[in-house]
Amino acid sequence: MVLAHKTVLYGLNPMIDVKMGVGRFTFETHPNRVLELVLFSNVSNARDLHQKMLAGVLGFEAAFINASLMPDVVPVLASANKALIAESRGMMTTKNLHSELVYNLSGSKHITQSLQRWGISQNSSSLLVGCFDADADQLKAVRGSVEGKEMALDTLSEVVDAGLVLKSYKIPETELQVGSISDAILTRIALRDCT
Repeated sequence: MVLAHKTVLYGLNPMIDVKMGVGRFTFETHPNRVLELVLFSNVSNARDLHQKMLAGVLGFEAAFINASLMPDVVPVLASANKALIAESRGMMTTKNLHSELVYNLSGSKHITQSLQRWGISQNSSSLLVGCFDADADQLKAVRGSVEGKEMALDTLSEVVDAGLVLKSYKIPETELQVGSISDAILTRIALRDCT
């Protein structure tokens, strides 16, 4: 499985419960931390979720990720790992761990632009929802708040918009001759703080 191969390379330990559709991931650098990922398609209440998130009245914390920009979960896991490292060093750029995850998906240092593009928008039709250290009640709240079809994580490629990914990450076709879209995204995530 490609996911297992790539995540081992990046120091991540995937534990996917495909039956539930939830991805449960731990991190070598933070073995006591867990990220749960749930994929939704045909989301009909993105506008309401976006407004509640901005107002801080969701009732739970979560990273709402624009799933159409994620070819697989590896970039999300790399961003989550980067967010955990920033939190442990007291060097987060955003207000909380979940927004830090979304911010880290971007190759840009522009916080607002990053959160708007890679996070939930009023028109989002597919969402990848990430929750750090979630308990059963928090996952139930996520499922109860998103009006859409829950999908297995291994179907993420069905909701991705490859053209939008290439445009958003500014990936030239020539780069895809030597690596995958996911590899190109990982490069941008890793190099953002080096410029």
